[in-house]
Amino acid sequence: MFPILIFLSTLFIMSASTLKCYEGSRGMVNGEDSSNFVQNLCDDNMTYCFESYNSNLTEVTASCQNMGTDQKLLEVCKMDGKCKERTDIDVTVCCCTSDLCNLQDDLKPTPLIPEVDGSSESEQNNSTEISTTEILNKSVELNETLGLELELNGTRGGL
Repeated sequence: MFPILIFLSTLFIMSASTLKCYEGSRGMVNGEDSSNFVQNLCDDNMTYCFESYNSNLTEVTASCQNMGTDQKLLEVCKMDGKCKERTDIDVTVCCCTSDLCNLQDDLKPTPLIPEVDGSSESEQNNSTEISTTEILNKSVELNETLGLELELNGTRGGL
């Protein structure tokens, strides 16, 4: 009984310390501004959230650190201010360490059920329904359009 209690306590402590970051992107897809940010629990023992954006915030990405995170991105986390601006490719990359720290307030996703605004619950539900397939398709299109991952991973000179 005692070993089970220790295991459960350890599991609880580990899950309580898992970092939560926003993941997703914003950009132009088929001529329309598209945004698909969601909250995500990062992998165990990961300590950083990342955000990258262009100067007018029309292209934004957010993500968790993972085992494959490029060393150049991790170097940003050691800098004062924890941001690195690349004016040559119009991208700023920022790093932070607290839950949901990696997205500006106006880009944060809204709850699935919006606050009551006088409309009926069915009207509210209809206005927020979107299929998972639609989100995934837009995410793939957006990631292909932005191409920020390639630029940040050194294909144009590195950070």
